[in-house]
Amino acid sequence: SISLLKNDFLKAGILLLLFVVVSFTILYIFTNRYFIEPFSKFLNFAKESKDNKLVIYEQSNILEFDNFAVNLKDIIDELRDLKEQYARAIEGVQVGLWDLDLVNDSAYYSRRYLEMLGYNSLDEVDDIKNFWKKSVHPADYKNTLKKLAKHLRGETSFYQDHYRFRCKDGSYRWLRIRGKVFFDIEGKPIRMTGFHTDVDEIIRLQKDNKKKEQMIYQQSKLASMGEMIGNIAHQWRQPLNVISTISSSQIMQIELKIDKREETVRDLEKIVDTV
Repeated sequence: SISLLKNDFLKAGILLLLFVVVSFTILYIFTNRYFIEPFSKFLNFAKESKDNKLVIYEQSNILEFDNFAVNLKDIIDELRDLKEQYARAIEGVQVGLWDLDLVNDSAYYSRRYLEMLGYNSLDEVDDIKNFWKKSVHPADYKNTLKKLAKHLRGETSFYQDHYRFRCKDGSYRWLRIRGKVFFDIEGKPIRMTGFHTDVDEIIRLQKDNKKKEQMIYQQSKLASMGEMIGNIAHQWRQPLNVISTISSSQIMQIELKIDKREETVRDLEKIVDTV
């Protein structure tokens, strides 16, 4: 009996093992053909579509994957077009993009932003976390913090300011800043994004023009004063000429011993009136 049971058990075990192996083989072939291969093909297509708009999706055995791949391709193409338009717009206006993640304490600076300050890449920045704090000119830092605090309190819709920012070579350039803080549902700031515009040349020209205007104003004042003194001198010159002429005539009459008493008195009275 035991021998018969052993034989039956071995046969049943072998049959069960064969059944399990065959079942798993069939399941693997089925899942590999109708799920793993289509899904793997779909993932590869998605990765290639991100960088190559001309990639073509080869249809699989699953219609749902094929439809989803076509829709995904349209979405990726639309996002790529938006990205290219955005990049062209940023490059066209020559502004630097910056994005601060206030939750994870990280920052992103665009290529144009770094070029504006003389950097080739972000790797050249020593302390990226304190990059902004260390680069703002000390004379502008306090006022900039006040404007930033107002925006964080919600008193302004946008953050706008201009300050001097230190470049890679240690010099400072004037930058105009426009940005906005984004809050979560609890009202906590989570992100801040904005643009930097190089206005160094404009502000320096404005300062030079202001100095020139002050110089022109001073020169104008001096010119007006000189004109006024010239008018005063002209007004004085006429009576002085009268006095000089009468005096010379009287001296000549005295030297020639011409006695014209009445004329002399009249001339002296004229001198007194003129004075």
